[in-house]
Amino acid sequence: MEAKMALSYRYWATFRLKQNPTWQKRYTSLGLAFDKVGSRFWQEPTSFVAFNSVQVLENVARILKPALDPNVDLLVLALSDTSSCCYIGTPDNAAVFKHHFPFAKKV
Repeated sequence: MEAKMALSYRYWATFRLKQNPTWQKRYTSLGLAFDKVGSRFWQEPTSFVAFNSVQVLENVARILKPALDPNVDLLVLALSDTSSCCYIGTPDNAAVFKHHFPFAKKV
């Protein structure tokens, strides 16, 4: 019998965590959340990670969201090679953000 392979999606995420007294805790929590949801990480640039996940976009966002403070942090998550995109937090310049990511949905 042939083994079934799980479908894997390719994502990228970029984030900004506000440096304040809880910054380190949130950064550690976000790293653990990425480990929980993804695999095959590429994270050479600062505050950017590409990864694989068997989870759909909405589930990945739900798993990452508790690690962030949406009042001060921002994370943009996208399914590679598509226009599927979402974000957690509030962009400083919403008009420019929406210009570049018109399909992005707030989580």
